[in-house]
Amino acid sequence: MANELSGVISSGVLEGKTLECRTYPPSDSLTDLVAGKHPELCLLDCCSDSEEAFRVVGHLSGQPSKVPVIALFSGNDPELVLRFLRRGAAAFLLRPFSEDGLRTALSRVAGLFPRDPATPASSGKVYCVIPAKGSCGATTIASNLACQAKQIGAAKVLLADLDPLTSTLAFLWKLQSQYSFRDALSRVNELDDDVWKALVVNYRGVDILLSPETPASCIEETHYLGGLVDHFRRAYDAIFLDLGNPYGAWNIKLAKASDGVLLVVTSEVPAVYGAQRALAYLERNGIQRSRVGLVVNRARKDFGLDPDDIEQALGTEIMHVLPDDRDAIAGALMEARPVPPGCQFGRSLAELAARLVQRKPVARKPQTGGLLSLFSRA
Repeated sequence: MANELSGVISSGVLEGKTLECRTYPPSDSLTDLVAGKHPELCLLDCCSDSEEAFRVVGHLSGQPSKVPVIALFSGNDPELVLRFLRRGAAAFLLRPFSEDGLRTALSRVAGLFPRDPATPASSGKVYCVIPAKGSCGATTIASNLACQAKQIGAAKVLLADLDPLTSTLAFLWKLQSQYSFRDALSRVNELDDDVWKALVVNYRGVDILLSPETPASCIEETHYLGGLVDHFRRAYDAIFLDLGNPYGAWNIKLAKASDGVLLVVTSEVPAVYGAQRALAYLERNGIQRSRVGLVVNRARKDFGLDPDDIEQALGTEIMHVLPDDRDAIAGALMEARPVPPGCQFGRSLAELAARLVQRKPVARKPQTGGLLSLFSRA
């Protein structure tokens, strides 16, 4: 069926890139695919395994992005066709496939899923901010990046505390809400403007989605994460996700659904060792190093490893270095406010925010060599 259809598609009836799946993806993979690739249409073989195809149609029609499905059938079976249309398929095609038949199906899809040119599809940029180990300052960086993004011109900014176990954002900024990201996950298919407004707290122009007050593993809810991130993209220009660590299915799914990962490390040897382990773990789980930006926090010339040594130890270039400005940061935390933009840390963070939000190219320098001997066995 795929070979038959490819000839019709290659005729120019469909524009854009195509992705072919030779099997029916499991629900988790479908969610990740929708969140990561943002497909505009699905042509689905409903005959090879009709029950699996039925599951896929139901899953795609239940996603917030509502991916339209054109069901493909090998023959005219009115009851089967009607069953799939009731399940959520937007249109159908019968063998033998033809250009005219595909155009008719696409016309029906266009009628059911009209595009508003003034409202572009998912376009917000999502960044996960993750510490290489505890106490690297990732939450401080994530929260202040969100405020800086707002100040430099991002119209709508979201800061989401998606650490289900050790979150501190509500405490640090003295925020309260009766809702959390768990409420958003439970309503991922019905997140209209009114519901969403009730779920978030607005602070200095930034919408904040908090973590539950009671720690929870949330392992059973990971399959909803792709739909939640997809909602973030459609509703905001810049999104910063504060995560507790790089490990486990929860954090990996969020990292895969994001545009980039900011791995926060300090210049202490244990933190750099933790970063090496984190980078290896992310890479083993499908997140290439090219998607990870290394951010060195609390850098001092008279303490710890210097940036060149850190790059050598990790085999990864540093994306940004933030200075040790503990007095300014401590004062801001005591008063539950963002770091002043005029301090050293604030100015450096503004540069990083501009690079992320405005998508400025990152200056790269040549690799300086292999691992330091200290880390050679890690």
